[in-house]
Amino acid sequence: MVEGSSIQDQLGAGMRARQSGRMADAHRHFEAVLALDPAQPTGIPENKWSPLDRSLDWSAPHLWRDGERIDDVCARAPKTAALVDELPLCRIPGRAFWVLGSSLRL
Repeated sequence: MVEGSSIQDQLGAGMRARQSGRMADAHRHFEAVLALDPAQPTGIPENKWSPLDRSLDWSAPHLWRDGERIDDVCARAPKTAALVDELPLCRIPGRAFWVLGSSLRL
């Protein structure tokens, strides 16, 4: 960790640097951020989130998802992965936590 810099600052700086670096060709790792549960009862009215449901217009490469490390993506962001390893996060395999770099197409 850089002295005098918060982990959040370092994570943000690392993610910004990778947007034009190693993560630039990582589109194959991107997936929709919002995936509404298809088991929800039918008849749910359209809402502001409906257009983004399962859409790559709001997508992300996940470094961790549901508490599971995604090694292919973490290998592309080793400094970020190392910083996340230091965080006192709730770690429940199959449930928590998520770490991702989000991309919203306007």
